[in-house]
Amino acid sequence: MVARGFVGAAYRHRTSRAGDPHLHWHVLVANLAQGIDGRWSALDGRAITTPLVPVALCSRPLCAASSRLQVPADFAAVEADWHTRADAANWGPAELEQLVASAAPATVRSGFVIEDEAWRNGVRSLTTRLVGFDEWLDWLLDHRVTAHDGTFTRFDLTRAVASALPATTSVEVVEATVQWALGSPAVVPLTGHSLQSLVTNADCRVLADERVRMYTSRSLLALEEGLMEQLVGGVDAGVGVLDLGRVDAAVHASALGEDQASAVTSLTAGGDRISVLVGRAGTGKTHTLGTVRALYEDAGCTVVGLAPSARASRELEAGAGICSTTLARHLVEHRDIDASAVVMVDEAGMAAVRDLARESGGTGSSPTGPTSSSSNKSTH
Repeated sequence: MVARGFVGAAYRHRTSRAGDPHLHWHVLVANLAQGIDGRWSALDGRAITTPLVPVALCSRPLCAASSRLQVPADFAAVEADWHTRADAANWGPAELEQLVASAAPATVRSGFVIEDEAWRNGVRSLTTRLVGFDEWLDWLLDHRVTAHDGTFTRFDLTRAVASALPATTSVEVVEATVQWALGSPAVVPLTGHSLQSLVTNADCRVLADERVRMYTSRSLLALEEGLMEQLVGGVDAGVGVLDLGRVDAAVHASALGEDQASAVTSLTAGGDRISVLVGRAGTGKTHTLGTVRALYEDAGCTVVGLAPSARASRELEAGAGICSTTLARHLVEHRDIDASAVVMVDEAGMAAVRDLARESGGTGSSPTGPTSSSSNKSTH
């Protein structure tokens, strides 16, 4: 007989009686309901029982390690034991994210729209096209998430996903898409769950703090590796070497300090394709680069100044006499740099890795930046 409904109370448990991880709910149902005939009767419980369903992707060793009989302890000790057993079974945050991502709803797996940017005569244009999830995620990571920052959190990724999906997208689909992305090989977690900061929620449970868990993208790691290879491969390359006598004469004629003079000699006579000058604020780096600029210009080289910000480019131009612009404008305008040019990037540590890779030719697709010519030198 059809009833009008029934009353129940649910109680959530996180462990089994043995203290193993076992998230479940106990539901206490009043065995009484009013039928459509107005009579109160007992329930037919067969309609509300559910079968046990195994969790996909959980290996048998992991299930076995999580299903032992043991004496319950305080919850902090129980959770620490869970982590130990999970580590022994090679199960961590990455595997968990892949498990959850595999259950992404079908609505998330439809087409995704990306924007292709093009510049012509200083005018920016955008075209859109429909792609699959993997290509969309690569585009999102490269152009939105890690365009200017090397690392990101789950919340940074959520913000980017929400802004890239249609405005009518539900919160559930956004969250499912984020989870799917975190389970992708394109996203690389930087630390394991055991290294995360811990917080306690309203239920007095200790949780990993998702606000501090950091990720990066595999494509960005590849770019960084390429830059390091360029740096190491350019050591003692015999690039940009000036006559030491002229360098010494210029240093003695200047008002440079001992450290500044040593830096000028290293930059102009070291022969490295990429040289790095590190110094604290106020130590005279800009003045030092002014002397370097004068020496290379006297030798017939073109000196180009770049910086990640307009303020830094103006200071480089005013303090060192180097015609400068921002990295962004330089890359957008596709300014040609010939083989005799010396490129000086001020505040390179503040520049985005992707911009530095394009400026140095690291992507293999940009016509700008230093070439492979032996007479070229880039100073960061």
